[in-house]
Amino acid sequence: MYLKDVGRNLLKARVKNNNEWSALTEVEFIVDAQSASAQNLSISEIHYRPLAPTLEEIEAGYNDRSDFEFIELVNISSRPVDLGSIEFSGGIKFDFSLVDSNRTLLPGERCILVNNLPAFVMRYGDAIDPSLKILGEYDGNLNNDGEQLIVSNKAGNVIIDLTYNDGKEWPESADGMGYSLIKINPEKTISDHSPNNWRSSSSVGGNPGKSDETSFQLWMMENNMQDTLSDADKDGLTALTEYAIGTDPKKVSPESGFEIRVNELEIEELVQEFLIVDITRRVGADDVNFKIQMAQRLNEWVDLIIPTQIIKSINNGNGTETVSYVIGSLNQIGTEMYFRQVLTLD
Repeated sequence: MYLKDVGRNLLKARVKNNNEWSALTEVEFIVDAQSASAQNLSISEIHYRPLAPTLEEIEAGYNDRSDFEFIELVNISSRPVDLGSIEFSGGIKFDFSLVDSNRTLLPGERCILVNNLPAFVMRYGDAIDPSLKILGEYDGNLNNDGEQLIVSNKAGNVIIDLTYNDGKEWPESADGMGYSLIKINPEKTISDHSPNNWRSSSSVGGNPGKSDETSFQLWMMENNMQDTLSDADKDGLTALTEYAIGTDPKKVSPESGFEIRVNELEIEELVQEFLIVDITRRVGADDVNFKIQMAQRLNEWVDLIIPTQIIKSINNGNGTETVSYVIGSLNQIGTEMYFRQVLTLD
C-alpha cells in the first residue's frame, strides 16, 4: 500500500477472524510534510476590527462586527507544512489537530480561521476563492484594543508569539475602518513583529487567503516601461519612485511621497518641537525599501539610524498609505540639516 496524498492520511482497518470482525483501528500518517515550526509558519493577516454589520447582516442575525473577524496563516517554507501538531493557546483558542482535512499547507499556501463562518460567507460571498482553506471557527474574539497571540505545539513550545495593538504606531485604518493588518514580507520578518513590519490591506475587508502584494516588475510590464530610471511624464520622479509612492507614471504628479515638517509633540511628558517625516507608499509594494538619509553638507550623506517611532499610519483610500515618523527634536538635530529619501528594491 502506498500513501501518495501529501499531509494527513487517516487509515482505518479491522480484521475478520472467521465470522467475527475486530474493533476498528485508526492510524494517522503524515506524508511528505514537515511539522509546523517557528521557521516555516507565520501569521500573515489579522482582521481584528472589521466594519460594523450592515442592516442586511443584522437582519440575518449577525449583530456584532466581531462576527466577521478572521486570521490568516501562511507557509513560508519550500516544503509542505502540516498544522496538526499546533494550536492557538493565547489570545484566541483553536486546536488544529481537530481539523480532519486541508490542514496541510503547500509552499506559499495560506489558510484562515474565522470567528463566525456563516457571517464570513455572507459578507464575502462570491469573493471567496473556492480553493480557500477555511479550517474552522476559533473560540473567543480578537481584541479590538490589541492582544498577545500565541501559537504553540503539543510539547508546549511557543512557535509564534506576537502582540498587535491599536496604538498610534500601528496602522490606524485596521482599527474599525474596514482594513486588515498585513504582515510585510512574512518570510523575511518572521520573528520581528514590530509595527514597522505591518501595514493596512489594500482594500476594505482585507484579502483572506490571498496576498495583495504587488511587484515592480509586474507594474513595469503593465505600464509598458523598461527603464527603472525613466521619467515618461517629466515630473522629476523616476519609474521606481512612481511605483513606490503610488503615482501614475504617465501623469504629472505634484507629490514626491516624502515630506519633512515640524510639529509640537508631547513625548515622555515633555512638550517639544520635533521633526516629522511623512512617507507615502503604495500599499502592497512590499518589494521596495525606504531609507532616509541626512547630511549637513550635500556631499556627505549618511543613513538615518532612526526613525524608530511611528506616530501615525493611515490608509489614504486611493491605494496608498502615509506613515509618519518622529526623527528627533529640533534641539537634538538642529535646523541646518538636509534630508532625502532613497528607494531600493529587494
